[in-house]
Amino acid sequence: MLKRSIGILSILAAPFAGAQTCDNGLCFLDRVASGEIDLGSLRGGPAVIDFDSDGWMDLYIAGRSSGQHRLYHNIEDAARPGERTFLDVTAGSGLDLGDGKNRVGRGVVVADYDNDGDQDLYVLGWRGNDTTAGLLYRNDGGGAFTDVSVAAGVRTVGDDPESAVWFDFDLDGDADLLVAYAGATAQALTLFRNLGDGTFEIDNSVLPALGIPGNCYSMTVTDLDLDGWGDVVLLTTGIGPSLLQNVSDGSGGRRFAEIAAMAGYTFLGPAPMGVSAADMDGDGDFDLAISNGAEGVYYENVGGSLVRVFPVSSIWAWGVSWLDADNDGLVDLFHAGSFASGPNHNLLYRNLGGGTFEDVSPVLNGTEQESKNALRIDFNNDGRPDLVVCNPAGTDTRTNLFENISTTPGGWLMVDLVGDGRLMTTDALGAIVRVRTGGGGGGGGGGGVTHHHEIASGSSTSATEDLRAHVGLGGAAEVGWVEVVWPRMGSLESRTERYAGPIAVNQILTLEPGCLGDYNRDGTSNTVDVLAFLNGWNAGDPLADLNGDGVNDTRDVLIFLNEWARGCD
Repeated sequence: MLKRSIGILSILAAPFAGAQTCDNGLCFLDRVASGEIDLGSLRGGPAVIDFDSDGWMDLYIAGRSSGQHRLYHNIEDAARPGERTFLDVTAGSGLDLGDGKNRVGRGVVVADYDNDGDQDLYVLGWRGNDTTAGLLYRNDGGGAFTDVSVAAGVRTVGDDPESAVWFDFDLDGDADLLVAYAGATAQALTLFRNLGDGTFEIDNSVLPALGIPGNCYSMTVTDLDLDGWGDVVLLTTGIGPSLLQNVSDGSGGRRFAEIAAMAGYTFLGPAPMGVSAADMDGDGDFDLAISNGAEGVYYENVGGSLVRVFPVSSIWAWGVSWLDADNDGLVDLFHAGSFASGPNHNLLYRNLGGGTFEDVSPVLNGTEQESKNALRIDFNNDGRPDLVVCNPAGTDTRTNLFENISTTPGGWLMVDLVGDGRLMTTDALGAIVRVRTGGGGGGGGGGGVTHHHEIASGSSTSATEDLRAHVGLGGAAEVGWVEVVWPRMGSLESRTERYAGPIAVNQILTLEPGCLGDYNRDGTSNTVDVLAFLNGWNAGDPLADLNGDGVNDTRDVLIFLNEWARGCD
């Protein structure tokens, strides 16, 4: 249910220009409109990428063509001590070479596909004169990128790509790439399976026959049924909504099953543009927000089934993001609106709990622009999520950077996951993060609160948002524990690790997975772990199911002994 306060209504009648507008401490400032930061006037998709691995989030913003794709380095602002700014470092990076500059950059997704410790870029990259598509830039470190599209096997012919996601489809430790297409193409989807040697092969045998969609502007990966495998939410028009569940193929592999009708995913509204998943209601699973050409569509996740709900009434919008703007522990909702329907305001809805949201859009302090692509980022690492919005048409096409300058009292924790690059991707794509505040242990008892977040590359409108899990903590003085379900092979029990507190609030917490050879999780791998594993394996403990097939057999023993022999250094 949408709620508007009297104070907000009075502000909505006035234009967004003029004095700064705030609401109970919630407030944003467009650093581009203020003249302090310049992100150009690009028309394509944006992506958050920490290309130099310094812990400060950089930006890659694609253009439509003509050499306008740009890489912006997040640096200290010499003119404003203590503040951050962005410097265009495209020239000399390798991103300015070859034919990439002449390719349409509708969307950009980021992942460390080669597990070498730095993040790489995939741009949809369609070119009209030969209908080729797909741009993969390998990050070589030191700010240098190499176009490996053809050599890696992601360049296609005759396709018109509209969206993409990175995720580890089969949990083999390598990031796979799923690309969706417009109706001019003979198929809806292509899965580029990562072979682990820097190359990909097309494997569409695991995909259901979907027909040819009119459009698929966006998609995202989320574990809807919490079984540990990433499912795919597609915004397909012309063939009806598509929802792909990641299921066993019956012979030790994985495939996708189309379950939209069975799951209740049956309505998208006119022109569905953007999609984002988050735990909107705090019940531990991930709900959906979909922007479209009308009021938007929202689904509450109820045990893996989707129930349409009506928390807000939006406008024609594109980019859509969940973010806890005021750090009160409830995720708020942002809509970028809207290209193709004339200039209007971007929208921000504050989550009041209980399914009620309040329209607080004036706190964005934005101007009328024809907005389209958007993403969430914490560019200055202050624990308050910011927003980047691209505006491809109209009289003001500057890219916005809405800095969150709120003074709300809520604490925060940013969890930065680093996978081992062997059993899982270094980005830990698909990981679920749980943060517990107050009360005792357990999943929800003792009067405490557990916050749930998911790591996904590909959401909003074919964008990559900040891959770190930002958690608003409200008035919590400390964190009791953080739990991570790591995206690696094995039962959920074997993949879940708890990092005990107390953990201080208002910090960026970097977590790495423990080693499987440390079965008793005491920090060392020794003969005690062998005995503990064999006892648990013999007793049917799911913690000993290391390949996730539901049984404890000799294959699990072999996996354990191999990992134990590697040690935990």
